[in-house]
Amino acid sequence: MNVRILRPQMLLFCMILSFCSCCNAKAEKQYATWDYDKKNHCLTIRGNMETHDEEQTKDIGDGAEFYEPYPQVLEKPAKKADWKQREDVREVIIEPGVTAINSAAFAGFKNLEKITIPDSVNKIGNYVFYRCSSLKEITIPDRVTEIGQECFFGCESLQQLTIGKNVKNVGDGSFFQCRSLRRIKLSKGNQAFMIQKGGLYHKEKKMLYYYFGDHKKGVIAKGTKKIGTFAFGSHPKLQKITIPASVLKIGGGAFYHCEQLKEIKFDKKSSCRSIENYKVYQAFEGCKNLREIILPDSLQRINYSFSNCNSLRRIHLGKKFQGYEKGLYENNPLTFDYFCVAGSEALREITVSKQNPYFSSDQGVLYDKQKKTLLLYPAAKPVLNYKVPGSVKKIEVLSFAHCKKLRSLVIKQDLKIGVSAFRKSKKITLYGKKGSKIQVYAKKHKMKFVGI
Repeated sequence: MNVRILRPQMLLFCMILSFCSCCNAKAEKQYATWDYDKKNHCLTIRGNMETHDEEQTKDIGDGAEFYEPYPQVLEKPAKKADWKQREDVREVIIEPGVTAINSAAFAGFKNLEKITIPDSVNKIGNYVFYRCSSLKEITIPDRVTEIGQECFFGCESLQQLTIGKNVKNVGDGSFFQCRSLRRIKLSKGNQAFMIQKGGLYHKEKKMLYYYFGDHKKGVIAKGTKKIGTFAFGSHPKLQKITIPASVLKIGGGAFYHCEQLKEIKFDKKSSCRSIENYKVYQAFEGCKNLREIILPDSLQRINYSFSNCNSLRRIHLGKKFQGYEKGLYENNPLTFDYFCVAGSEALREITVSKQNPYFSSDQGVLYDKQKKTLLLYPAAKPVLNYKVPGSVKKIEVLSFAHCKKLRSLVIKQDLKIGVSAFRKSKKITLYGKKGSKIQVYAKKHKMKFVGI
């Protein structure tokens, strides 16, 4: 049976009909049927169906967050409906007998407010309620064992979630922008999860899935090994958080756009080794009131983490810090540069532990250990004049981008200057030897040059 991608202008309502039968490999495929009550905006789905063959339905790929999802589904649905009905639906009733809700079944049903899921359902796939921004309450039946990734992604009005007793895992990215979610209940008998101090935790993984506590000072349970994807993301009140010594890893988007967050502290005995990204979402991106972050000595690697932290003034790198892997492929050199702090234009200084074998700092400016490469000049460093050390052989890409205060930069030696090193910093006058590469660079990029 052929599979095709549905386009917006011809998208069929059949995307919800990935409830289907696969009882006999030789038998003709069956589909759940549905009826739509236009007057009451109610969609009813029925059928005595088993879980769909996963090979027949392909999940949305990476980058789904950038557009309305149009997943691939089987052709020849039981019925077809007008594309516009997708946004008219206010209520969905799934009748007993349906056993699977496959990938993206209700993705983008932005006006859906209520859904009834029967006990017969044993599977909830990826992106099922993706951007159902009006949905207020969801109850996951006891037969379901796993909730797919990004299942509740963008459910901004979701207030209450009940997780069935046999659910053992919730997929990554499921709680993105669930900013109204302040109540999570576990069905009696659930052995995989626990609720503690306003957070949903996985017992075996010792992982904080999501913090729904309505507090200004967040609390992470002792013994937690990982802070999950979007665990605190978009929390409307969070102002302070302390990362316990037990935490080894911080997931992508963990504190994404916590706009009230002012203070993050790592325990003095911190064992945190890495800070991750989730797709394009950074762990601390958009924390616009965060003023300082002191990374622990245990931390080895990060990804781009501090973009658009508009108030961030100081970053401290610990003694084991190696940076992030620059590039899309393995075995790229590790570094720390503009891309880690893009848009954080209040940055005044970057300091480094003297015991760090990879990086060094001079007057708050970041270099590699040997000071052969100038990696990053803080955009808001409060000085007018700066002299590049004679040991420097290279100025990194975007290293002086968006400088607000700097007016003169002395570079006596010839060196390599990276792409867009002075982006939006054209008020800087370069001082160097006449006839040098610095003079050639200044002329090419229409910057002022003074010979010395």
